Amino acid sequence: MTKNQMEKLIADGLSKLMKVHMGKGPELIKCHILKDCIVVRKYGVLTPAEKVLARSEHGAELIKEARQQILNIAREEFESVINEVTGVKVLSLHTDLDVLREERVEVYILEKELFQD
Repeated sequence: MTKNQMEKLIADGLSKLMKVHMGKGPELIKCHILKDCIVVRKYGVLTPAEKVLARSEHGAELIKEARQQILNIAREEFESVINEVTGVKVLSLHTDLDVLREERVEVYILEKELFQD
């Protein structure tokens, strides 16, 4: 499987999972494989209710906290998408959400490199 094919399968799988757990997938998702890391950028991730909450600082904090809890609960499912596509174990997952930009970034650290440059 090529790098581009892997990136597309990962993006599609993660997007579907987001729809299951959030009721809405990202408007755009980009996936980049970089040796032993996979960087996923999701754009347009907020639900209509979250967009209302995002109008206040406290609401933005609530969104980030709720999204982190959902990820903690469903983490194994998200990591399994990576494992199923690549055949490589995920060692760690790092993520952040920019509520104002409606963008989420996820970095998956893998057990080994997928492609040599």
